[in-house]
Amino acid sequence: MWPLLVACVLAGAPTVTPPVDAEVPAIASTRVVVLVPSIPDRRIDDVLASVRSNLPEGGGTLIEVGFEVDAQHADLLARRVAASREAAVAHDARGVFWLDVRQAGEYHVYLYVPARGQLLRRRVPEAAQSVEAAVEAMWLIVRSGTLALAKGADVAMEAVDPATIEPAPPPVEAPAPIVPRAPAPSTTTSRAGVGLWLSASYLGLGLGDAMPWQSGGQLEVSYAVPSRRRVAARLGLSYAGVVGEVRSESLSIARHELAIAAGIGGALGRRIRLEGRLLPAVDLLRWRAGGDRGLEPAAKLATELLLRISTWSPARDPWPRVTIDLGAGADVGLGGFDFVRCGAGATACEGDAKRVALAPWRVRPRARAGLSVGF
Repeated sequence: MWPLLVACVLAGAPTVTPPVDAEVPAIASTRVVVLVPSIPDRRIDDVLASVRSNLPEGGGTLIEVGFEVDAQHADLLARRVAASREAAVAHDARGVFWLDVRQAGEYHVYLYVPARGQLLRRRVPEAAQSVEAAVEAMWLIVRSGTLALAKGADVAMEAVDPATIEPAPPPVEAPAPIVPRAPAPSTTTSRAGVGLWLSASYLGLGLGDAMPWQSGGQLEVSYAVPSRRRVAARLGLSYAGVVGEVRSESLSIARHELAIAAGIGGALGRRIRLEGRLLPAVDLLRWRAGGDRGLEPAAKLATELLLRISTWSPARDPWPRVTIDLGAGADVGLGGFDFVRCGAGATACEGDAKRVALAPWRVRPRARAGLSVGF
C-alpha cells in the first residue's frame, strides 16, 4: 500500500526561509499530493518532515490516503503515473510528487503535472556520497517545485517519457516444439541384478546310458557387478549333490560338484534377465556296489544359459530382491573313465572277467530351477 500525503502549501514563498519577523507576501494556497510507501522509510519521512517545517506560514495540511503498489512489478512507474492522475482528481491537486530511493547510487524525485499531463524528474546523485545530503536535496526539490506550481512558473525538472525509462517486460517466448525422442535405456533394470546373491535350486545332471539322469540340489553364492550399461558380470562358488542308481548292477553313485561360476548377461525387460554362465568344476563321484565303495574325481567344464525372472519391481520395491531361476546347459568331461564290474574270483579285471556297468557320456545335459535372493 502506498498512502498519499496531500500537501497544501502556499505558493510564492522565497527559496530561503525568511526570519521570523520578515514579512511574507500573501499568496494563494496550492494543493500538492505526495505519494509515500505504506512501509515506513526513514529517508522519505525525513524529506517530508523537512518540507513541512519549511512551508511558508499559513500553508496547508498534509492528508494521507491509501495507494496499493508492488515495488517488484516491472510497470511500477506506469502504475504510479496512473495513481497520480487519480490522486490529482480526487484532491484537486496541481501536482503529485513521489520519491524513488530504490537505487543506492542515485535517488529520483518525480512530479506529475495533471494540467499538462506531463511527468517530470529530478536526479539526486548525492545519494552516492551521503544519504543525509540526498535527503536535504530532495526536500528542497519538493519545496521549490511546489512554489513554482503556485506561481504558475516552470518547474526546474526534466520532462521524461515513462515508456523510455520503464523497463519493458520480458517477451513471452513461444514454447519450443516438442520433438518425440526414443526413451533412454533404463538403468534401473541393469543395476537390479548387482550385489550379493544366494541361490538354492533343484539340479539335474545326466551321466550315461545306464544312469541317464541324477537329481539333487545346488547352493551358490555369487556377487554381480556392472561391467557395461545393461550388463552385469557374476562370479561365485557352487556346490551340488546328486544321486542315482543302476539297479541291474546294484551300483549307486552320489556326485558332489564343486564349481566356480562366472557369468555375464543383461536385461531383456523390466523383470527378465538372461545370463550365459561358465562353470569350471570338479565332480567327486562317490560310488558303492555291494560291499565295495570308492571315490572318483573327474574334471569337467559346464556351460549354462540362465533365465532370471524378478518377482519384485526394481522401481518400487527395493527389498527383498527375489528371482525365479530357470537354466539349462551341458557338461563336457575333461577325462574319460568307466565304472566296471569284475567277475567273481578273477585275478585281473580284463577280458571276459570285465563288464562295464556305466560309461559316462562325454557331453552330459544339466538343468536347474530355483530361487535367488539378492542382498
